[in-house]
Amino acid sequence: MKNLPPNASKNEEIEFIKEVAAIVPAGSYVSQLLNKQLLEWFEQNVRKDYVCDIIRELELAQDDKQEQSDRAEDAKEALDKAMERIQHMVPVAVLTDCEAARNEFQRQAQSNEERAIKYSNDLTAAEGKITTLTGRVSRRDNEILHLKAEIYDIRAIMESVIAVAMEKQMPNGLEDFIREQLEKVRKNAGK
Repeated sequence: MKNLPPNASKNEEIEFIKEVAAIVPAGSYVSQLLNKQLLEWFEQNVRKDYVCDIIRELELAQDDKQEQSDRAEDAKEALDKAMERIQHMVPVAVLTDCEAARNEFQRQAQSNEERAIKYSNDLTAAEGKITTLTGRVSRRDNEILHLKAEIYDIRAIMESVIAVAMEKQMPNGLEDFIREQLEKVRKNAGK
């Protein structure tokens, strides 16, 4: 194995590390360090002109790991807070539903009250009309009673006229005519 010259090319450095790894006994700590993945990593970094500081890479990896752990912890805390808010929101949602139901019941009660007032007003108006009609019926009853009395008086007069006419022996046609008229008056008075 030859030494690595101070101004070695990228290819010379890659070949050099591969030769070193090839002569290291299997199962040793150095063979574990210079494993296939490390050699591939080294070759990729050299070809891309990246720094090949393994310790720095480990520190960056540890920092990344810590950052990921911190993010995971932050996410867990955020999730816990969100779950707590959700748990508090459920009763709020139930209260909101109850409030909406209460508002709906109040609206229905108000509507029912308005209808009751309207029905009460309609009933009062109907009672007024009934009172008016009852008064009219009472007046008509009084008129009917008065007319019946007049008919009764007329009948009495007619019967008197018939009685007088019978005593004076009126012609047969006139007597029959008066009887027919008297009978009509009696029938109409009975209605």
